Amino acid sequence: MKRFWGWMAAGALALTLVGAQAGVGAGTYTVDMAGVDELWDVSGHYHQDLEDMSLDYTLNMDPSGKFTGYGDATVSGFSGYHVHLDINFTLNGTLKSSGNTVKVDMTMKLSGSGTVQGYAVTFSGKISESMALNMLTRQLVGTASGSMTVAVPSERVRETAKIPKMVVDTSLPYNMDGTWDLTLSPTVNKNKYSGTAQATLSNGRVVGMTMTGTHTPKTDISKLTLKGTGASLNLSTIFSQYGPVIKTLSGKALGQNLKK
Repeated sequence: MKRFWGWMAAGALALTLVGAQAGVGAGTYTVDMAGVDELWDVSGHYHQDLEDMSLDYTLNMDPSGKFTGYGDATVSGFSGYHVHLDINFTLNGTLKSSGNTVKVDMTMKLSGSGTVQGYAVTFSGKISESMALNMLTRQLVGTASGSMTVAVPSERVRETAKIPKMVVDTSLPYNMDGTWDLTLSPTVNKNKYSGTAQATLSNGRVVGMTMTGTHTPKTDISKLTLKGTGASLNLSTIFSQYGPVIKTLSGKALGQNLKK
């Protein structure tokens, strides 16, 4: 009798395992991509202090990792002089990843007007920043340098000076921490996949993609290709009753290399 119940228990376990076996995926699945490279978006509002200049600006990143922006700045006092400048500026730059390093390079073009020692002046300048992302503190840290030109129309004076290299840092927007989810919505026909997918970042940004792929019954491996504007991912996954298990992932999204 004991042997009989042992066989029954073994049979029940086998049925459970069979139920959990992989197969084709059909439906909608959302996967937490912890364990895969982080996915970052620098879009948002920033504040930065450069020497005696206080800057506020907004960045908008496109699907390729390139971004543009605009902002304003003020200078009140400079090295003991009576200086007040109101400045507007535009920005452009790129976000790229290499291994575990995420780099942000950007250029600001500035123009404005104000007073220096009581004289009315106009101002123009260019500042280039090269920064790397500290993923733990979510800060961009690096260096900035450039040049500026100040003109005093009433005196017909125009001076250009270099801005020496300095250390700069700024924090990413509060809702950007690099985490992301991948939603897969496959349909299957004779072991061939079609469908859609989307990557959802921590700030709510969604990267939409189309899906193609194949399922191999012998190995129960599903190979999926996801493509969208600025995104191309290749996945090897197993679909079980509990959802997809992503075995490997490689590709690129938002200008960043992704791999598992």
